[in-house]
Amino acid sequence: MKHIVVTGGVVSGIGKGVFSSSIGTILKSKGHNVAHIKIDPYLNFSAGMMAPSEHGEVYVLNDGTETDLDLGNYERFQGIELKSENAITGGKIFYDVINKEKNGGYGGKTLQINPNCVDEIINQINKVSSSEFVDEINKIKFVPDVVIIELGGTVGDHESIMFLEALYKLKTSLPKEDLIFISVDFLVELRGVEHKTRPLQISTRNLRSYGLSSDIIICRGQNEMSPEIISKISTKCSVDEDSIILLPTLSSVYKVPSFLNSKGFFNVLSKKLNIKEKESTDFYFSRLERLAKRKEKEVNIGIIAKYGCQADSYASVVHSINFSANEVGVHAEIIWIDSEKLEKDDEKEIENLKSCEGIIVPGGFGSRGTEGKINAIKYCRENGIPFLGICLGMQLSVIEFARNVLGLENPTSEEFNCKSETQVIKYLNLNGVASKTLRLGANKIILAENSKISSIYQDRVISERHRHRFGIATKYLEEFENKGYVCSGKSECDNVAEIFELQSHRFFIGVQYHPEFNAKPYCPSKLLTAFIKASTEKL
Repeated sequence: MKHIVVTGGVVSGIGKGVFSSSIGTILKSKGHNVAHIKIDPYLNFSAGMMAPSEHGEVYVLNDGTETDLDLGNYERFQGIELKSENAITGGKIFYDVINKEKNGGYGGKTLQINPNCVDEIINQINKVSSSEFVDEINKIKFVPDVVIIELGGTVGDHESIMFLEALYKLKTSLPKEDLIFISVDFLVELRGVEHKTRPLQISTRNLRSYGLSSDIIICRGQNEMSPEIISKISTKCSVDEDSIILLPTLSSVYKVPSFLNSKGFFNVLSKKLNIKEKESTDFYFSRLERLAKRKEKEVNIGIIAKYGCQADSYASVVHSINFSANEVGVHAEIIWIDSEKLEKDDEKEIENLKSCEGIIVPGGFGSRGTEGKINAIKYCRENGIPFLGICLGMQLSVIEFARNVLGLENPTSEEFNCKSETQVIKYLNLNGVASKTLRLGANKIILAENSKISSIYQDRVISERHRHRFGIATKYLEEFENKGYVCSGKSECDNVAEIFELQSHRFFIGVQYHPEFNAKPYCPSKLLTAFIKASTEKL
């Protein structure tokens, strides 16, 4: 078993997630089975309660685990299915250790960061090493021979200390070639030409203070390094010159695997890890490179957003749009539309809305910005603009229809107004009991025969990932269907209304699930692809 630890010590958010995903793609192309671990040192148990504006989107795995968006990158780049054990947080380690102690697991001993938390971290890493995962591309199960561990944040953060101690303990228990460290650090460039290596040196020094050292250094900068700079980094950081690689910001993250491969990165890895190429295929590189090539035909896709219109807050939606646009053969130009400004009839946002050939209202929580989203949904319904509502977006389409077509008085969601008498969206009623817990992970959905959605999926049973606690109040279902907004999909296990489609509209569909979480470069979402096709019809 080989381990690759990816760290950074200058700034966070430097691209360690994309880099880790790219390593996995390169290794997979050479015949190796790869699994990932994302370590987030923060004390939250998971990313589930964190605001997207704080930490990016909450990505949901098939098993219902709420995780960091980097796990989405791992799954997308390699076409694999990850599980809860692939996400480790500081809060999760403390939780597991304390629970074990409460159940008598430590025999009355005093609990300490080292050895108790340190050993628990190693146990969770080893669990991934021996677990079985699903390769969705090749339709096989595998046990990894390489585990890539990304340590979030920066080396030296207080929260990272116990994880660095655990990695040191793990390293000392293994042969030298079974665990290597790759440091991804910012190479300062002054006046666009002069490189300054001091921050990078400090990062390396911080790592050494924990008994660890970088085997490979990835320099994040735009301009080529001179031989003198490479020699200086090699001398100051004790790293071989051929193990110092510049990674510039490329036009697409999907160019990174091919770029690293062209620099002979696998040869560097093979020397450090003592591994060989088992087989070789260009399938993964060519498929990802296709995404990076801009198409001549362009379609404007609007995303009605509220989390500061930050791409990271809607990362999976953005990626899934690009996968489907590539499948259709067009370039999707994403138009960010601020829902709160739309509420105030902001002229620029209205102009942006009218420039779109298709509109997506993505998931979210809370009432802020919902009226702007409802205005956008009404615009799509009345003007024949392709519309896709995801999770909250679907619920808001129900509210809009109830308000403007059914004529119900002040229809709303129990999430927004728990005292309203016209709650068309309510807490889920599962087995006769109102449930306030999130419905998470993959669920099977039965599609109505001869419906638009069944023709899109070309199937009657599908599996999609969920993250919600609200759904349509069943007592209103008949009224909606009588006016043409029909329920065309219900969950197999608990009969939850999952999909609504407007029969009189060329593409007006709301889904309770998140199709973006299952979208891969190698297998785009059928729903998103149909949406993009509909959006290009009048170009």
